Amino acid sequence: MFNIIKDILYRHVPEIYFPIILDFRGRLYSRVSYLNYQGSELAKSLLLFARPGCIERNNKVAIDYLKSYRAVSFGHGLDKKSYIKRIQWVDKHREDITGLNNDFILTADNKYGFLSVYFFFMS
Repeated sequence: MFNIIKDILYRHVPEIYFPIILDFRGRLYSRVSYLNYQGSELAKSLLLFARPGCIERNNKVAIDYLKSYRAVSFGHGLDKKSYIKRIQWVDKHREDITGLNNDFILTADNKYGFLSVYFFFMS
């Protein structure tokens, strides 16, 4: 009976919420075990683009931000590079990224995060 009521109550809720707990040191932790923002690499990448949007091809600022995120999620110290250097790195490796080169992708530190923006580059 409770599941039916729960389905009716949450059917039209556009977002999901995670219950959190506050420990005695003032730190926040998710009470949900598997799919949460503090979880595994896969869980974080699934939640990353929970609100899909459309980025137009002529919106260079938005595309450059995505390129920068992609470089940071690849790892290997790219997060320490300048914003411009990260964008240049993605432009240099565009064929490997859009071609889903397995040898290249498997060297990423955060494979799921790196692939999470794949479809933005393909559209």
